[in-house]
Amino acid sequence: MKISKNFVSLKLQFAALVVALAAMFCGCSQIHIPESILRFQALKAEKTKKYSECDRLFTQLVKQNPKDDASLAALGHCKYHLNEFDSAIEVLTQAIKVNPKNDRAYDLRGLCKYKQKNYEAAIVDYEKALTLNPANPHTEEDLGNIYKKLGNRENALEHLFKAQMIYTKFGAKKDLKRVGKALDGV
Repeated sequence: MKISKNFVSLKLQFAALVVALAAMFCGCSQIHIPESILRFQALKAEKTKKYSECDRLFTQLVKQNPKDDASLAALGHCKYHLNEFDSAIEVLTQAIKVNPKNDRAYDLRGLCKYKQKNYEAAIVDYEKALTLNPANPHTEEDLGNIYKKLGNRENALEHLFKAQMIYTKFGAKKDLKRVGKALDGV
């Protein structure tokens, strides 16, 4: 029997409601929420760009399982969107220690360093992310933009063209337009 994603989503929402009601009726302020429910709620908050809620939920997940590099990377992503770059870098470094092959953690840490204008450190993280996942157009684009800021035309063009090729392959028109503008200025 095939179960739809919507049914699973409703089932998890119902389970979260039951847990919340149980906590309310028993007067418990601290109740253990199952990891699957927390993860569902955290991912939903991330998807809907409710980053403070996302931060709180992924923090709970990390407390339950500090070796979960995916949750650590997601927590770092939330902190990035809250402009908490130092905190994000710390969490993403922890994710990398747990799983040195987590390309998302390297990419996000590079993005935080890029926003802090620590370009050389960002380049190191982006290059590592690309060795782990060479088909990430966002990493190529950010790396191209850093090289552009640093006046390294050759590397800027190389990475921006790679980003453009990958975006073309995926049919990402909005991203292609942005990279096209970046290429115009090189």
